[in-house]
Amino acid sequence: MGALLEWLGSSGVRRVTIASYAAGGPGGSERGLQVERRACFGEALAMAFQGMDGDLLILHGDRLQWHPMHAVPSIPGGAAALVLLCADRFDPKPLRLTTTPQGIIEWTGGVGEATTNLADSGAWLATRRLADASRDALTPRDALIAALASGTGVAGEIAPGYTRSLEKGEGYLSACHDLLSGHVPGCFRERRPTDGILVEEGALVGEGTVLSGTAWLRTGSATGAGCSLDNCVLLPGSRVGDGCRLRNMLVGSGASIPPGTDAFDKYLKIRERSGP
Repeated sequence: MGALLEWLGSSGVRRVTIASYAAGGPGGSERGLQVERRACFGEALAMAFQGMDGDLLILHGDRLQWHPMHAVPSIPGGAAALVLLCADRFDPKPLRLTTTPQGIIEWTGGVGEATTNLADSGAWLATRRLADASRDALTPRDALIAALASGTGVAGEIAPGYTRSLEKGEGYLSACHDLLSGHVPGCFRERRPTDGILVEEGALVGEGTVLSGTAWLRTGSATGAGCSLDNCVLLPGSRVGDGCRLRNMLVGSGASIPPGTDAFDKYLKIRERSGP
C-alpha cells in the first residue's frame, strides 16, 4: 500500500479513499496524501465523490496493472458511467462480457470463460452515476455487476499494444508464441499452443534436427550441431549447438549461443552471424 500511495502522490493525486473491506478507520495524512478509509466499496465510492465535480479513478485488485496517469482516458461524451481499462489477464471466474461496436460493455448475467479479451485490469474511470448504482456494493466486482444489471452505461478502453498476464508458466509460454508467431488471440483464455515443441529440462535435440512452429528450450536442454529452429525461445540455461540456424528468437539470460550461429529476426529486421 505504501508503494501505491507514493506512486499516486508522484502522479499528482492529493486525495485517496480506501475500501478496506474489514473495517473503516479515521482519516488522516499518509505520505503527503489525504486518506479516508471505509469498510465497503460502495461506501468508499460515495465518500470519494463528496465535494467532487469530475470523474474518479478507481484502482483495485491484487493484480493491478500500473497504468501511468496520463494514459487514463476521458469518459466519451458522458455515454458511460464507468470506463474499464482492460487487459488480457487471468481471472478464475471472469464475468461473461461482450462489447458493442461502440465499445459499450454488455453482461450476459453469469460467469465463465470470457468471450472477449476485456478482462478487468484493475483500473477504472467512473462518474457519480456509478456510486448511485452501487451504494450497497461490498466489492468492485459487486459494483460492476450492479451497474450492468441496472443499465448504467459501462464502456471498455483497451490499452494499446499487447498485454497479458504472466501469472502461470503456461501464460509465459503462450505469450512467447503469440509474439514470435504474430498471432494474437481474439479472446482471453489460458492455453498452451498446440503447434509448439517444448524441449524438457536435460533433453538433447539430435544433430540436424528441424524444429518448426514455436520451440521452447528449457533450462539444461541443448541442441546438437546444425539444427534449424524457427520461432525459438531459449529459456535461461539452455544451449544451442554449433552451426545452427535460428529464425525469430527470444533469448533468456544465461542461454548459450556459440560463435558462428546464423540468426535472423523478421520482426526486428536484423540478420547477424555471431562470432568470427
